[in-house]
Amino acid sequence: MLELDWSGSEPSCVADLGDVAPLRLTHHSWNGAMSFCNHTWVLPRSHKVVGAMPLFHDEPANCWASGWNLGDQLARQRRWNSGVRGDPVVAWKAAYTGEAVNEFLSQSTAP
Repeated sequence: MLELDWSGSEPSCVADLGDVAPLRLTHHSWNGAMSFCNHTWVLPRSHKVVGAMPLFHDEPANCWASGWNLGDQLARQRRWNSGVRGDPVVAWKAAYTGEAVNEFLSQSTAP
C-alpha cells in the first residue's frame, strides 16, 4: 500500500482526492523514499475503499506492517517540514475490544 501526500475531509470517491502524489519521506534519514508497505488484506472497520487509482510505481514493497498505522508517516513528515525535529513521546498504547469499550461506557463516572 502506497501512502499519499494528502489529507482532508473524508472522501466518498477517488475524484474527491483531487491531485494526489505519493508521500515522499525526507524526515530523519529517509532521503525522499516513497512511503509504502505491505499490509494484511483485512481492512480495519474505520477505513473504507473509495476506488482505485493508477499505480505510481511498480517497485515491490520490501516491508511488512503488523498494523494499519495510516497517517503516521504523513504526520511525521509534516512535523519535520514545519521544523520540528524528533518524534512526540507516546506514554502508552492500548488496544480494546468492542466489548471492553461498551463496558467502560456503561460505567458511571460519578464518585
